[in-house]
Parts: sequence; structure tokens; C-alpha cells
Amino acid sequence: MPNLLRPYRVLVAALLLGAAADYLFNGRALGVSAPLFVALGLALLARLGVDERRPATRANLWLGGAALFFALCLAWRASATLTALNAAAVAGLLALLALSYRAAPLHARHPAELLAGLAGGLGDMLFQPGALAAGALRAAPAPRLRLASAGRVGCGLLLALPVLFIFTGLLMAADAVFASYVEQLLSFDIPFDLADLLGHALFAGAAAWACAGGLLVALVADERWVVGRALAALARALVGLVYVEPAEAAGVEDLPAEGDTQRLRAARRAPIAIGATEALTVLALVDLLFGGFVAIQGAYFFGGLDTLARTGMTYAEYARRGFFELLAVACLSLGLLCALAVVTRRPAARVRRAFNAASAAMIALVLGLLASAFERMALYEQAYGYTELRVYTHTFMIWLALVLGLFLLALFRARPQIFTFGGLVSLVVYLAALNLANPDALIVRENIARVGRAAAYSHRGEEVDVFYLTQLSPDATPALAASLGQLNGESWLVVAAALGGRHDELARQQAADGWPSWHLGRASALWAIERTGLARPQ
Repeated sequence: MPNLLRPYRVLVAALLLGAAADYLFNGRALGVSAPLFVALGLALLARLGVDERRPATRANLWLGGAALFFALCLAWRASATLTALNAAAVAGLLALLALSYRAAPLHARHPAELLAGLAGGLGDMLFQPGALAAGALRAAPAPRLRLASAGRVGCGLLLALPVLFIFTGLLMAADAVFASYVEQLLSFDIPFDLADLLGHALFAGAAAWACAGGLLVALVADERWVVGRALAALARALVGLVYVEPAEAAGVEDLPAEGDTQRLRAARRAPIAIGATEALTVLALVDLLFGGFVAIQGAYFFGGLDTLARTGMTYAEYARRGFFELLAVACLSLGLLCALAVVTRRPAARVRRAFNAASAAMIALVLGLLASAFERMALYEQAYGYTELRVYTHTFMIWLALVLGLFLLALFRARPQIFTFGGLVSLVVYLAALNLANPDALIVRENIARVGRAAAYSHRGEEVDVFYLTQLSPDATPALAASLGQLNGESWLVVAAALGGRHDELARQQAADGWPSWHLGRASALWAIERTGLARPQ
């Protein structure tokens, strides 16, 4: 059992959070329930930390604030993509907060140490709640029937259930009269839905278990349980296959005093490692390949239409091809650089400078590839308009370029923490920027404006794909309602019908789910439709 002053308080807090999760989330759409639940969990963690005299590491508390922000975004943005990203961000940040609540600041932890801590903490999250519950039962006052006997009886009941189920089914199949009696016995009328009750119990129990694991890991992270210690040791062993601490790699110890004898420690090498010559060969060949590709790209994009005409394609046709492949190359290149940085032996300063230079050249060329992909995507959007996939891909390229810069900085400063912590912070900022930008509304505004610009320049009509725009989330509804004046004919009728149907759908959903699912994005969509006068009478 975890070594806590009042372990039963953690158990009560977890059960409270489990009941709250069942009430707020089970069978309901996400809404204000998300920030309320996260705020309740953070408040309980802070209270338990004070009661247990286990203060948090202040430098890591920003994780809780970031989790609360993305929980608010769950009640603000209705896009399915943003909802999935925000939910993943909330879960990841809360887990990271629990794992580092009393640990060293994240920005100061080496990736190898961080990986071992994550493995051990996740193991404790899964198994420590069982130890907490068992300890609480042992500490409870003994009733008249001894708990041990009750436990054995309960175990016997669990073992008997499948046996009785099989035998009863066979006997019912063998005799119709017996089957009728069993059916009559099992058809007793109860004032509640047993399946529904079981579903609520399972949902609340799973939520309570997860919350108990998070609270325990946050409060007793320095007292790993047996499972956590085993997983942390396994993670260290796996990391040790490719990474060795600099002090161990150098094999240097304090020299013995004069006249003393002492066995000097030999330099240790990682079992899985390659030499600098092999790594530099790989980097040089990839740099040559990327350099040739970037040179050709420059000729096409900056050499004008005469150069591009050799392919027999227009600018839009050329732009439509290859940007996803280029993005895949950029991601794989980052993975290759990370792998080589980990497994390459670089004992001498001269070797490190050569490796850093080759890596910097590769990053510069990858940034050139990203620039090409970015330009292709921009041309494609100009020709065919914006979609969710194109917008998210476009913005992802910007974040990936920033991550590549962080890797280069970490490599030259010999501080991998810059890459891991900087990548985490940049990812949080990137997701926050997506929420603030509201991609669905941006798609509506830009697509309608693009058609207007094309009509003004070419003096010919170009239809907006209003069907696609009406399939976007309620985040796009206010912009779509505001653009009704720019549409005419069949496009106006399609959008008007879609807005009326969406109003009915959102109103029914809000009435069915109740106040926990109230959502600012969906409410804004309702208000925008009502202002247009297209809302149908309820």
C-alpha cells in the first residue's frame, strides 16, 4: 500500500471523481463537463498534496494550466479533429503532470531519465489503485463476518457463475418445461434497467481507477511500487542498449592517492552503436540526394513556366502531386537524425563537429523540402480551395520546421533536453494556435472569398462547393451564416436548408444531453442560425 498519511482520502477523492465522470460524460456529448471535471481533479490533487505534506514542483505546474486550457477548448471548438486533438492533449498533459508532479523540472530532465520515469509511472498508474483499495479494506474495522471469509465466498461465487451459466443453458435446451420456469424466474420486474446500472458502475469504476492511479503517482512518485520499479528498470535497460552516460563512456574516475591501488573502470560502450564514419557516410549520401532534389525544385519553382513546361503540366497540376510524399520524407528524416544522434559514437571533438555539420546540412535541405511542399500546398489551395486536410497539413509543416530547428539547437548545444522539452512546448503552442484560428471557419471564409476574387479577375462565375462547407462542424456555422449574402441561386438554397437542419439537430442534442454538454461552439451556431431567421419552429 502506498505510504500516505491518510490513504483513505485518496480513495474517497478517486471515487468522487469516478462518480463525477459518470454523471458528466456517460452518454453525453462533451461540453462544459470537460473543464469542470479537470478543474475538480486539479483541485483535489492540490488539496491532497497539502494534506499529505507533499508539495508539487512549481516548475511543472504549467502542465495543469495547459490541460485546463485544452479542456476549455473541448467546450469551445466542435470540430471532430480539434476535439480529438484537444482530448488527447488533456489526457497527455494530465498524465505528464501526475508523472512529474513532485519530480525534477521537465526542462532539466534527460530524455533517458524521462523515459524511465514515464515507464515506471505508467505501470504504477495501472496497478497501484488495486494496492490502495486492498490496503483500505484491511484497515477498515472488521465486521462480524471476517473479511477473509467473505473474500473466499465471493471468489467461490465468481467461479460458480460460468459453471451455472453453462449447465443452466444446457438443461433449458434439454427440457422446455424447465426452460419456462427459468425464464419466469429471470423475468422478475425491477424498477431500474439492470444493464444500464451495470454500465454506469463500470464507467464510474474505470474512471475512479484511472483517477486513483494518477493521484497516487503524483503524490508518491518517489516511492515506486514493484510494478513501476520493474518497468522503470526495463526501460533503463532498453535505453542502455543504445545510450551510455558520458561519464561511463569516458571511463574516467578519480585517480588513487600515491601509494594506493585501485581498479580503474574501463570505458563502457552501448551494445547497439555505430561509428562516426558509418554515420557520416549515411548523412553525406542523403545530403547529396536531397541537394539534387532541392536544386531541381528551385528550377521548377523559380525558373518560370518555360522550365515547368518540360513536364507538360500546369502549375496547379504540378502542385497537386507530391506534397504528402515530401512531408513523409521530412518526418522520416527527423527520425533518421534522432536515431543517428543516439547510436553514433562521437568521442572526439573533431568527429562531433563533422557529425553536427552533416546533420545541419541535412536539416537545411529538409527545410528546403518543406518549403517546396509548403509552396505546392499553397498553389493547390489557390487552385482548388481549402479543406480540413490541407489546412492541417499546411500548419503541421510549420510546426515540423520548428521542431527541426530545436533538434539542431539541441545537437550543437549537446543538450537533448532542448529537443524534448522544446518539442513538447511547441506542440502545446501549435495546438493552442489551431484552436484560436478556428480552421473550419477559416475554410468557409477563404473558399467564398477565393471564388469572389476569381470572379472579379476573370469575369466568369465559379461555384463554391457549398455541400462540403455544410458538412463542416458547427464551428463553421457562424461564418457560413454570415456569408449567405454572398451566395445566390442554388448555393443559397443548399446552405439555407443545411442551416435549418443543423439548428434542429443541435437543439435536440442539447435538450437530450442536458447542461453538462452545453458547448460554446454549438451554442454560437444556434444563435447564428436564429439571427438569420432560418431556424425552424420547434
